[in-house]
Amino acid sequence: MSIVKYLIVVAVKKNWSLFQTDVNNAFLHGDLDEEVYMKLPPGLSVASPSSVSLACIEVTVFPDGVLLNQKKFVSDMLKEFDFLGVTSVASPLELTPKLKDVEDEVLSSPEKYRRLIGKLLFLTHTRPNICFDVQHLSQFLHTLRIPHMVVAHHLLCYLKGTHDFGLFYSNNLDFSVKAYTDSD
Repeated sequence: MSIVKYLIVVAVKKNWSLFQTDVNNAFLHGDLDEEVYMKLPPGLSVASPSSVSLACIEVTVFPDGVLLNQKKFVSDMLKEFDFLGVTSVASPLELTPKLKDVEDEVLSSPEKYRRLIGKLLFLTHTRPNICFDVQHLSQFLHTLRIPHMVVAHHLLCYLKGTHDFGLFYSNNLDFSVKAYTDSD
């Protein structure tokens, strides 16, 4: 993913056109003489064999640069975790709670939390502003407590209000790095 983002930056700075293409590879698309059957590895199950999920990055070209975001991915994630109707919040993490792995009640079903953290990790490709928060939440994957899920839900509320945020690569020839950060 880093290489793709780097190539987009170079294309924007050099004022090159961006195109998407698909190259048929003889190895992948060659004719087969026999039938091939595939089965899932042990331990992996699929709820519905016809369900397919694509997590795409949207690339929007503007006169002054390119925006990479994952609006649809965020919307799908909010829908999956039943957060479409929540009120958005202004910050990704609450200021007061200090998360620990030894206090409070253990989360009875950690799969939902782990799935959420995996999706949030993928989202950090276009949302570096949540990297610290996701990294902080991912520290507790082995001993999940109820406060961890509460803080993860707070992050979902933040994403509800910032679903259209992303990376903007300007075509301005001034190639200075500007960064903004939250502090803990």
